[in-house]
Amino acid sequence: MKNAGLVLSCFVVFIFSGCSRNWIQPGFVGIKVNSYGSGKGVEDYPLQTGAVWYNPMTEVVYEYPTFTQNITWTNDEKISFNSSQGSKISCDVGLSYALKAEKVPHIFVKYRQPIETITHNYLRIKVRDCINKFSAKYTAIEILGSKSQDLIAEARESLTKELEPEGFIIDTLSFVSAPEPDNPDVKLSINKVIQSTQEAEQAENKVKQIEAEARQEVARAEGKAQAILAEAKAQSEANKILAESLTEELVRYKMVETWNGQLPTVSGGEGVSFLMEMPKDK
Repeated sequence: MKNAGLVLSCFVVFIFSGCSRNWIQPGFVGIKVNSYGSGKGVEDYPLQTGAVWYNPMTEVVYEYPTFTQNITWTNDEKISFNSSQGSKISCDVGLSYALKAEKVPHIFVKYRQPIETITHNYLRIKVRDCINKFSAKYTAIEILGSKSQDLIAEARESLTKELEPEGFIIDTLSFVSAPEPDNPDVKLSINKVIQSTQEAEQAENKVKQIEAEARQEVARAEGKAQAILAEAKAQSEANKILAESLTEELVRYKMVETWNGQLPTVSGGEGVSFLMEMPKDK
């Protein structure tokens, strides 16, 4: 009996002496993989932040980040796509995404690769395919000009619908640099067309500005004429009212009101004076 207890104690010590501890850092989740026994395989739930005990002889712990990943594919990794006319266009593309913690076991089982490998292989291919799916309906001039944001918005929406069920949360997808044709001759031709279009738009805007200024001048002139007419009409009405109010009695009253008390005199020769008779009231 004592021997059985001793053997059991030694076995327990052996088991625990073979265990290791792994720290899952904040912003990461861990995946514990059993390599042997009837329960071998990936545990179907992620290990949260903190200490994780495992047996290095039979188990392996992998860590995956759940914080936002920011990637820019540039230089040799830049994304290429085709316009509706077949022109090849390249651009630096940026992607921001995160992993759903509860989906990490599924992602590990499906890809069996580190997050960096998944990002620069699988996700880059998905981004390229989504952009190409929508770039084929735009001309090169539209992609290099007014429709570039429409294109990237459609690609982002498609990427989100495709990847979110797998556990990828797409935050942003953007053109980091301006799209450019790979063929210099095509680029030169497109730039000339764009410049001509811009000059035509500027000329059209100038015409609209001149027309608007002319309408303003007409409006000012009409306003001034209306003001003068209104003033003249008001003066005419005032004169009419005044004329209608000038009766004979009012005239005599005004003369008396303004008389200073002195009789007017008129010289009619040597020492002869005439008196002006004031009008009498009837």
